[in-house]
Amino acid sequence: MHVFITNPRLLLDLQFFLQRIGCAADQVDAHDLEVEVPGAPSAAQAHRELELYLALWQGRKSISDAAVHICSRDAGASSAFEAER
Repeated sequence: MHVFITNPRLLLDLQFFLQRIGCAADQVDAHDLEVEVPGAPSAAQAHRELELYLALWQGRKSISDAAVHICSRDAGASSAFEAER
């Protein structure tokens, strides 16, 4: 799954958080990660788990200056960025 973050300064922190909890998270560019949730029995379950992990990361860090979106691979970061405007 593709994850877009509006504040690129927080990307590495998010990446390391996801990796620590067992996800494969690779940086695509300054605002984007490609994330896999191992062990999820379906794509829908992986999506739900990733949503939970992202909410947990934002809550633990009290992050209010960055929005995080799960995007379809077809939509890409530009669609998520436009949605944020």
